[in-house]
Amino acid sequence: PSVALRALLRLAPDDMRPGDLPRVISCTLKVLAWCADDDVGLTEDIKAWLSRLRLSTEADVQEQASFAQALLSSPEVNRVELRALFEEPLKPVDPRAQKRVPIPPGLN
Repeated sequence: PSVALRALLRLAPDDMRPGDLPRVISCTLKVLAWCADDDVGLTEDIKAWLSRLRLSTEADVQEQASFAQALLSSPEVNRVELRALFEEPLKPVDPRAQKRVPIPPGLN
């Protein structure tokens, strides 16, 4: 997985559609979770890559990059905890349940 991840880091963000970058960032975390723990340089390379993505003009990219960088910079998060974030699949929310959530004032 680390070879594939390093190849992903070499992709130029300008070569991807901005809408794809948040998913690429999320996938990066998922792949990193399954890489060997002894590849410390890989985590540092990802954090440097995320630092560049935080400067994106796209808000979604900035948000995902900032979240991922904070997660990787936390001393409490190691690869085991990172794996645990992705073990359970996210289940879709029933659209009827979403309609029951009141819209806060000021939002349209």
